[in-house]
Amino acid sequence: EVMKAKKHGHQEFVTIKLVKGCFKNPSRARMLLREIMILRKLSEMEDNIFTTKLYDIILPNGVM
Repeated sequence: EVMKAKKHGHQEFVTIKLVKGCFKNPSRARMLLREIMILRKLSEMEDNIFTTKLYDIILPNGVM
């Protein structure tokens, strides 16, 4: 699920991606890890205007 939200205390909008059950399946977990790694690299590029910037990753309780 992907949701649009307003950043707390700002007028800026952010996108929140909720991924359910990805740690139950090793191949889905690897795919999500690859996606995070790519987004992190793209977020570091100053002139990148084509992808969403990765601000934070929140893991469910018990997942480290």
